[in-house]
Amino acid sequence: MVALLYLRIEAATEGSMAGFKWYIVLAVLGIILAMNMQELWGIF
Repeated sequence: MVALLYLRIEAATEGSMAGFKWYIVLAVLGIILAMNMQELWGIF
């Protein structure tokens, strides 16, 4: 499932742009995870 999604993104974009988009996706997921961790631990 994830592999198919990855292949679709690769096919729909140029090589360098695909890598750039993946960095954005990872950054957004990292921010969301960090916010969730702050809520869990009560760190603001």
